[in-house]
Amino acid sequence: MVWEPPIYKNGKGWKTQVLGGWSFAPIFEGRTGTPFTVFDCFEAANTCPRYASITGGPVSLTGSSNPPSTDSPNVYNYLVLPPRLDYGSPLFNSTAGFPLSDFGECTTPGQAAPNDCPFPSNMTGRNAFRGPNHWNWDQGIYKNFKLSERFGLQFRGELFNALNHPNLFVVGSSADPSSNFIDVGDAGCPAVNGASPGTNVCPAIQAKKGGLPGILLNSINTREHRNIQLGGEAHVLNLLTFREALREAESRFPFFLPIRWRN
Repeated sequence: MVWEPPIYKNGKGWKTQVLGGWSFAPIFEGRTGTPFTVFDCFEAANTCPRYASITGGPVSLTGSSNPPSTDSPNVYNYLVLPPRLDYGSPLFNSTAGFPLSDFGECTTPGQAAPNDCPFPSNMTGRNAFRGPNHWNWDQGIYKNFKLSERFGLQFRGELFNALNHPNLFVVGSSADPSSNFIDVGDAGCPAVNGASPGTNVCPAIQAKKGGLPGILLNSINTREHRNIQLGGEAHVLNLLTFREALREAESRFPFFLPIRWRN
C-alpha cells in the first residue's frame, strides 16, 4: 500500500515544496506461532517419547505473551507445563536395573516391545504446541521534489522493523524436561499428588527475544533490529521522443546544432 496525502500536490511556493510530494508505504506482517513438539528424554536410551502430564488432564498448548524472564539475558520461560508423568517401564527396571521410556509401559514379562507396550493415553501429540506469535512493521517514506516541468528528485527513507519490535523464538532444546525444567515445589512448579522432586519435574520451554544464535545471525537478520536505508534518485517526468529532444536542443543552441527537418 502506498498513501500520498492529497495536500499541496499542485502549486508553487515553499509550502508546496515542503508539505507536498510525500508518500508513505507501510508493510505490516503478522503470523501465528510455529508448531513444536515437547519430548521427554528423561529416561530414554535412544528414542524419546512425547511428554505426558502426571495430572492426566489437558495442558496449555501456548505460552504467555508476557513471559517471566530467566537468569539468561533475553531468555524467558515461555511455557511451564505440569509435572511430567514418569512412565519408565517397570519391566525394564526390574531386569536391566534402570527404567526405560523408549517402548512405553511394559509391565508384564513376555510383552513384545514396542508393539505390545502402551504409551500413556494423555501423551501430547506431535506439533501440538504453538510458539509465540510474530509481527513486524516496515515503513517507506518518500519525498518528491519537482525541479522543473521535466525533471524531479526523490529522497527515500526505508525502515525495516521500524518500531524496533523484537519477537520471541522458542529455544528448541528447551522443549524437553531432561534439558530444562523447574523442580517440583519450586516457584512456577507447584506440587501435585504423586509428584516427586527430581523425577516428576515441570518442563520449562524457553523463548529467546531477538532471534536464535546460529539461526538468525545479526549480520543477516534484518527482522529483529531496526535497519534504516537512505537514498535518492532523479526522475524524468515528461520523457520526450528523440526528435522532440533534438528540436528543443536546436532551439536552445542554434549555433551548435544546425539541424532541420522536413515535415
